[in-house]
Amino acid sequence: MKSKVNIFKYNQNMNSKDFEIFYYKDIVKNEIPIHIHDFYEVCVFLSGNIKYRVNDLEYKLRHGDVILISPGEEHGPIFLDTKNTYERMVLWISKSYMEKISTMKSDLSLCFNKNSIYYCNYLHPNAPDCKYIISMLDQLVDEYYRDDYASDIYATSILGLMLAKFNRMSMNQVGCISNGVGNGFLISYIVDYINKHYNEKITLDYLEKYFFVSKYYISHEFKKLLGISIGQYITHKRLENAKKLMHQGLLPSKIYEKCGYNDYATFYRAFKMENNMTPSEYMKKINNNSKITNINNKI
Repeated sequence: MKSKVNIFKYNQNMNSKDFEIFYYKDIVKNEIPIHIHDFYEVCVFLSGNIKYRVNDLEYKLRHGDVILISPGEEHGPIFLDTKNTYERMVLWISKSYMEKISTMKSDLSLCFNKNSIYYCNYLHPNAPDCKYIISMLDQLVDEYYRDDYASDIYATSILGLMLAKFNRMSMNQVGCISNGVGNGFLISYIVDYINKHYNEKITLDYLEKYFFVSKYYISHEFKKLLGISIGQYITHKRLENAKKLMHQGLLPSKIYEKCGYNDYATFYRAFKMENNMTPSEYMKKINNNSKITNINNKI
């Protein structure tokens, strides 16, 4: 990328009435909370070691992967290694501007629209498409921050081409998981089941009987589409809930059963392995951050 690097801010509000684009390349020291906003977002992943959550699905991202986020959808990165640089291009588009640059024939919001058969949250472009997308985004950033004659026209034209490309890819079902097509439809149901029953005992044998599909097939397709095993996903879901409960003030020793663990020792080992800190150390971190926030509010 040749684009100028933007400084990441936790503010998730648009300043423009049209669109905004950012190129980030940084080491994010703090977690970015799962959040929502009232505009469209496109995130093109370039490097790092993360999963990206949209609603109840999580995707292990590879170079060039595209995340499409509709207004009101919960989303955010989950860092697997905070020492690696997290590099991405982020595009924000207001609902009114999306409508403005669409035409009667070509609705550019189709791939974002949950009521459309082309709705899709995740795209994994092939090599030529990946090169094209990154090149176009680079040009878009360049024109967006210029003050040259017709730079606004150039930027709008590139934006339209980018959105048209994403829609064509979703129509061709390139890497879509959440559009209800093929194997992704089955995995979406399995993910939904896990999200609702993660505090219960879930095994591949049970899922095989419940969904009437071979456990070997379920295991293979789950790993293929989400990049992690079912066991890893269940563990992550349980520990994410544990962290939420700790943020609410509950002690680690009081929550492990609520998160699907039979004993504290197993919960302790799993938490430390995933978060590189013990539950008590995480609780201490929460309390310290709370104190800092209170001090800043008083200032």
